[in-house]
Amino acid sequence: MKVTVTATDTEGLSATQELAVTIAARNQAPIAVGALPELRMTEGGIARVKPSTIFEDPDGDTLVFEVESSDAGVAKAWVSLGTILVRGVSQGTATATITALDPGGLFVTQEFSVRVRKSRDRKPNHAPQAVGEVLDQSLEEGDLFTVDVASLFRDPDEDALTFSVASVDSSVIAPSVSGTLVKLEAVAQGDAGVTITARDPRGLTAHHRFVVTVSEATGINRAPTVIGRLPEQILAEGDTMSLNAASYFRDPDNDDLDFTVTSSNVSAVATELTGTQVEIEAVGAGLATVRVGASDPDGLTATLDFDVFVGDSTLGTAQCRNGFAGEYPCKGIDLLSRLTHEQIGVSFQYEAIVNDVWGWTDPVTGTEWALVGHDTGVSFINLRNPLRPIYAGILPLTPGSSWSTWRDIKVYGNYAFVVADWSDNGMQVFDLTQLRSASGPPQTFSATTTYTRILSAHNIVINEGTGYAYSVGGSGGDDTCGGGLHMIDIRTPTNPQFVGCFADTSTGRLSTGYTHDAMCVVYRGPDTEHQGKEVCFSASETRLGIADVSDKENPVAIASASYPGVGYAHQGWLDDQHEYFYMNDELDEYNGGGNTRTLVWDVKDLDDPVIATQFFHGTTVADHNLYIVGNLMYQSNYLAGLRVLNIASRENPVEIAFFDTNPEGAEVAEFEGSWSNYPFFSSGVIPVTSMENGIFFVRLSN
Repeated sequence: MKVTVTATDTEGLSATQELAVTIAARNQAPIAVGALPELRMTEGGIARVKPSTIFEDPDGDTLVFEVESSDAGVAKAWVSLGTILVRGVSQGTATATITALDPGGLFVTQEFSVRVRKSRDRKPNHAPQAVGEVLDQSLEEGDLFTVDVASLFRDPDEDALTFSVASVDSSVIAPSVSGTLVKLEAVAQGDAGVTITARDPRGLTAHHRFVVTVSEATGINRAPTVIGRLPEQILAEGDTMSLNAASYFRDPDNDDLDFTVTSSNVSAVATELTGTQVEIEAVGAGLATVRVGASDPDGLTATLDFDVFVGDSTLGTAQCRNGFAGEYPCKGIDLLSRLTHEQIGVSFQYEAIVNDVWGWTDPVTGTEWALVGHDTGVSFINLRNPLRPIYAGILPLTPGSSWSTWRDIKVYGNYAFVVADWSDNGMQVFDLTQLRSASGPPQTFSATTTYTRILSAHNIVINEGTGYAYSVGGSGGDDTCGGGLHMIDIRTPTNPQFVGCFADTSTGRLSTGYTHDAMCVVYRGPDTEHQGKEVCFSASETRLGIADVSDKENPVAIASASYPGVGYAHQGWLDDQHEYFYMNDELDEYNGGGNTRTLVWDVKDLDDPVIATQFFHGTTVADHNLYIVGNLMYQSNYLAGLRVLNIASRENPVEIAFFDTNPEGAEVAEFEGSWSNYPFFSSGVIPVTSMENGIFFVRLSN
């Protein structure tokens, strides 16, 4: 519309001017559309509410949402990426109030009730486990093979097990079961596979599989046979164990058997036999082979050998029994030994924090070595006998550099690569073959060379398949690469060469591409577009980043993705098939409370990674480094210690074992406790660090 303004003076002279006036519509407040029903959930559960479905703005303005819970002790509520998230904390009822605000400050609210009920069973159920190995058996026609299978299985939850047996060819072997007694009748000549199954009350199972060969009956007396092998046993001084010898032998002719037992080292292991019951006592530190023998009336024999390790009580060796390994809470994990800060050369001049750990297996001697990081260097631990680990020496921090809370180690070939954050440490390169001659008092080693194009870095990532290293989280030196991937050719380990940078500016808190940790692989997953390429999966503070770094001069971002409740994208690891990436967020529990969360990314399409599921643990601590070996995931979760999860069903992790390195600590989201672990040794020994309590060497039970 136009407005004409006229001005007239006292003499009657005048002037006019036209003005265009636009009358804007009055800003209208958002409105609620529909009401939310009561939200019902269990303790520890999480629910999502899309506020865009219950609010509208008459002017089409973009709305911002806030939410508040009337009782955060019952239900916590927060906003993440435009979605309302609600987590049930404890039994009770709370009211959640959602506020929708427009750019002009007008708002509307809507309430809904949240009812939280107790979880019916917060304790995870674990599958039974097969103990040892059942050997292939040879029978003659007409034989009846009977075995008590109770000793061949164990249940981590101590549930009562039921047993079944099946034969692939019942015309050769006719199976039957009564309670814990399995009977196999040799019907006719041939071979038949037999499966014995143990099932817990909730349907989880374990199996023993073996082959039975049936031959023609000869009528000749036959020697006793061994039914199965026992795994090595780990005991602490003073421990005892017993077994029924009759459960491990059978006589093909159903003769009565006599038994014997001997120890190869009576100063370590004492043995005693009463009837068929074998008693074993751990007398002193050492190794012994226990031999159980069975003989029939004609003197024909069979023997069963198994090793018994007895740990030095001063180093803490203890089996996990009744929920404890010595003083440490546990489930399914035995303590082999522990070394304190003092025993691995940690200086108490500064924070005295034990942080990262990695491993090296000497290809010549087969000796496994733990490389243990701390605030003033890296300590080398000889694990030839994990019950008596030997501190061989230390690689101190680079001369002139400062101590650091954060030190990280990786291995390529026979060389260790070491970086430190907030320090001018550079990247130290150390020839690990020097450790072969380490004897006597612990030695102080020097770096073989030090790479200085990067001075301060949070982490070092190595793709052993290509011979390239990636320093990440750089904050000092000539090429920090925005804190992203600083790429180094280490194919000649003593002469590392800088080959380029990569930073995805859609990631990182400051949009610089800062990367906290990464895993780089030659991709062999299902996405055919990228197969055979060198691909890095990066935990980059705010997002998961995926990049093709095959061409070091022209690396390319493939994708990046955020997720609900971002705190700090910290670290992760791929499964063997390169289909799933498991990631931890270090700050989500610290910022928002609730149970420990592991993010499971579906990365079968590298261009479109999506969250497949969020696994919530039964603990409330912050999570830290995790690694995957086959179907097991090993997590160092600060004050909850080492947690082992079965990921055979990739989107449904199940915790099967744990070892708490800090029993004195409360279950809170603080930065204390277990920093990292290394589960890749072929021996099954797992080094686990505790910031305050040193280095533990553990192994899964049985």
